[in-house]
Amino acid sequence: MTNLRVEPSPDAVMSETFNGTNYGDYHVYIGKSVEEFDVIAESYQNVGIQIGKVLPDGSVDYNDPAVDGAYRKTIDTPLDEDNFTVLVKITYDKILPGGDSEERSAVYTLKVIRAPYDKSNAYLADLAVIEEDEPNNGKYELDKNYNKLIRLYETVIDYTDNSVSLVIKKEYENDTVLAQLGTENQVEMFTDIAQEFILPISFMEDDDATANIDFTVISPEADDVGYYRVVVRRSERAQSKIRLDNLVLDDGDTDLYDYDTSSTVIDPFDSETFKYSAIVQAGQESINILAASREPADTVIITHNGVSTENVDNVPNDYDLSTTSNEDIFFITVYSSLDETEKTTYVLKVIQQNTAFLTNLEVTDDNPDDEYYELDPEFEQNTISYTVKVPVLAQEIEFTATADTTDSAETTIAVKLDNVEIDRQVTDQLVTVARLDLSKTVYNFEFIITNDVGGAGRYKVKVIRDHDKLVSNYKQLSEVTLIQLLTVTMLPQ
Repeated sequence: MTNLRVEPSPDAVMSETFNGTNYGDYHVYIGKSVEEFDVIAESYQNVGIQIGKVLPDGSVDYNDPAVDGAYRKTIDTPLDEDNFTVLVKITYDKILPGGDSEERSAVYTLKVIRAPYDKSNAYLADLAVIEEDEPNNGKYELDKNYNKLIRLYETVIDYTDNSVSLVIKKEYENDTVLAQLGTENQVEMFTDIAQEFILPISFMEDDDATANIDFTVISPEADDVGYYRVVVRRSERAQSKIRLDNLVLDDGDTDLYDYDTSSTVIDPFDSETFKYSAIVQAGQESINILAASREPADTVIITHNGVSTENVDNVPNDYDLSTTSNEDIFFITVYSSLDETEKTTYVLKVIQQNTAFLTNLEVTDDNPDDEYYELDPEFEQNTISYTVKVPVLAQEIEFTATADTTDSAETTIAVKLDNVEIDRQVTDQLVTVARLDLSKTVYNFEFIITNDVGGAGRYKVKVIRDHDKLVSNYKQLSEVTLIQLLTVTMLPQ
């Protein structure tokens, strides 16, 4: 094969440069709304060229061999089909010693991936991950060389890390670039200035978790808006023959449980079980951890929220627990004293569990027929995390929190917004109205219940503006208005 490419660009873009001696995989990225693209293969005269899509049953819809030096085939891409494979096969006669010949063939592989965005004239000039490890080891780097026509990338970070930093270059100086991790608030990014993204606890507790960082490029010069996405994944958990000998919490007062259900006590500690959970009362401020290695000379490092400390001389370390989440994840890594590349990581999930409860949490909804001002999921006493979607221009929200007073005489309900207390009353039922700052798109509420018998509980509600509706509406506005409105999240608070 002398050449292999896809058209039209940028509806379809091949990320690797074709090399006739490399049979693949070649990665082809197609836009969100692309329903077909062309594969063009070129070779020598009398070389048969066949192009085919791999079908669900494993067969390939090859054309009859084309032998005139080049062949173009249109590949159908139904919108419900995200990822698939296209094969390009060449057949030719090889002359053997003595003048005989035999038919030979070779197959090139194209992996087709549908990006989450369509083509646009608004671009990033560059996008990169800040290197935090040894270069070229597969971590803290994009999965392919940056190409502004490709809108989807991946990166892998260390298993114990809780953040990733990216840096961009603008295509034009007056472009506006907004970045958003999941449903968090957007942040504005500037050329050559790194932005750190702190990953949520849900990312840390699941080995196979992914997190999306989305970029919006607003370009007056191009008179367009463009989008990019970086998908963040975790490296594999370190595993070797190195082991812990014991793991003790709060001087033995806090039990170890199974990781997945937190229902079975594991006692004594089992060095061949690598994931544990522990349950403490909601509001507990810290936990005491002692991790001892099986071999006294080995090193034990405990990583919490991206900060690593050494557990030495069988002396426990104290760690602050989160005041904004009901879970903390600790990574306990044992390093061999003979070879530091030999290491094993254990995982400890500490759960703050309610001992005081609400019987109901309601959001005032003046229009029950629309999708706004509804708890998701519906309230249930033992479910502590919720989301609520509000309209684009919502300016306030009203909650009614009702406490469970079955076992207590006096209850206090407090409310925090983005970790700042906005209301507190000694009451069985608290009605609170909160202003929603138009310069933000995400608001984190926390309802804290305490009672006179020592109980404590927390419920968390994330309120999110309807960002999808925001962007679709903005696309219909003038260029100047579009930039003013999309950058409202950047205004000083």
